[in-house]
Amino acid sequence: MVAVAGLVVVAAGIVITLGINHVTSGESVSVGTAWLLALAFVAESVGYIVEERQELLLMVAVRQLTYRRFRSVFARSRPSLEVRGHVLTYPAQISQFAFIVDGAVSTVQIIAFLVMSLTLYGVGGAIAVLLIVGLALVGIRLITLIGRLWKQYVNLEGERRRWIQRVADALPRGRLIPSWDSALDTITHIRNKEEHVLRRRVLLQVINGFVDRSALTITLAIVAILAWTIWPDTRFGLGIILAARYLYGAVQSNLTNYRIIRLAVPMMRELDSLEAAPKRENGTSDPANRPTQPVEVLLADSDRATLLRTSAVPPECAFVPHNPQLSQSVLSAWRASATTDDLSRFTNLAAAMALPGEVVERLWQDANTLSSGERHRAAVALVMTEAPEWLILDETFSAPDPATRDLVAKVVLSHVPACTIITSSEEYIPAYLAW
Repeated sequence: MVAVAGLVVVAAGIVITLGINHVTSGESVSVGTAWLLALAFVAESVGYIVEERQELLLMVAVRQLTYRRFRSVFARSRPSLEVRGHVLTYPAQISQFAFIVDGAVSTVQIIAFLVMSLTLYGVGGAIAVLLIVGLALVGIRLITLIGRLWKQYVNLEGERRRWIQRVADALPRGRLIPSWDSALDTITHIRNKEEHVLRRRVLLQVINGFVDRSALTITLAIVAILAWTIWPDTRFGLGIILAARYLYGAVQSNLTNYRIIRLAVPMMRELDSLEAAPKRENGTSDPANRPTQPVEVLLADSDRATLLRTSAVPPECAFVPHNPQLSQSVLSAWRASATTDDLSRFTNLAAAMALPGEVVERLWQDANTLSSGERHRAAVALVMTEAPEWLILDETFSAPDPATRDLVAKVVLSHVPACTIITSSEEYIPAYLAW
């Protein structure tokens, strides 16, 4: 349907161009010619409507197919955080492959109007073609620059999202980041770079918009005036201007298709590689995979401990950082959104880890009044409320006394299938785990 509607538009454009050339030539115009022109205008309008509608439907179909491909990949193996982020952008971009059909139709239009311009209008047609070639080269250069800036912007946006996620994960129910203040500064710095790239991109897009929509018309008008003034007999009239506009429109369409496909092809290839990758068993190919034993003890300076602190862990995992920051606003929001079962589960877990009701009340009112050991246990109780399958505790046992360490260890191991303990010294390992 897209191809047929596009070819109808091309045929109607040829009839309109030839008809207008005949009307402006000074010869008498028959009723049949007038009716043919009218029908060509109607056919062109209907063709545009049908073509755009069918392209939209085709894009939706390709987008849905891409979502299904990602779903199939996720069903086969646990994706990384970066791959999960691709779902936000890749389907929309890959769906632009629907314009491949439009590219084929535009190529037919380029050939048809190129032949017509050179055959019917001679020198005038050659001048118009040269102008179009020059503007097309400028357009290609602008598109390349805009594409590079777009890629920079997307990369910066992705990096900013990851840092925002790390900041969110640094809250009581999240994972560790190097430093709260430095993370906020990094997010601000990345946002400033995004704005700088965006300003440059907008400027180039404004220039490209002028080249796309106005440059050819203004240039042709100047050439027509000069031709009429200097060489009155030169055949550079409305017909060649129309033919040049149709020709340039087809060239612009293919430049747009080129830009879209150039950006979408790497995404399609990456999705192909994800589908072709062998299925991972038990996440063994993931360097930050879940431990195979119920308890894993890591020294704080070990490579795996560093990796777990800085990499993205799966959503079924919870990370309690060293010296957790219990933000009062986040605690209030969690308490307001928690169900009755969640609150009851948290209270029971807190009590099991020797946090009485008085400490829990102080937690809701002013978390800063809690001691270091109390804050660690409150953070553990909060994340365990959501029943994680894998719990990572970073220096959690360095603050409590030995008896409390054993108590917390017993509660944790009775509620989570796997637990990773990161410690700076073996003396902080609960005696309960000595077996």
